[in-house]
Amino acid sequence: MGPSAGASRIDLGAWVALALGVDGGPGTAALCAPLAQRPAAFGLEYGGSLTLNIRVALDVPDQDLSRVHAAVFADAAGRPLPLAGTTVLLGAVDSLVEALRSLGGVASTGAVELAVHCGLALPPHY
Repeated sequence: MGPSAGASRIDLGAWVALALGVDGGPGTAALCAPLAQRPAAFGLEYGGSLTLNIRVALDVPDQDLSRVHAAVFADAAGRPLPLAGTTVLLGAVDSLVEALRSLGGVASTGAVELAVHCGLALPPHY
């Protein structure tokens, strides 16, 4: 069952820009901060840094936000992410998508895709 005719309309492109980032640019703090809090999950050692390249595709069947789901693809400088890093990334995206889902209503479009990046660093250990 889809959203009712009087359901609120959510501008999916604006939500994506605010929650995830602008296509081709850096990810938002809401996306990147949870990743930066767990640098070891991405294989970083003290003094190391890397850039995560993240692609998120949102699909909203029948433009019903209660049915939104995300496909997430990422790499670290062309290398696949470790399983622990993938788990952290999926958790960060899932929490943001759940917030979108909870808005309910109708999306302005049925799908959107973007690519962003998050820089991670682990300072030298003294």
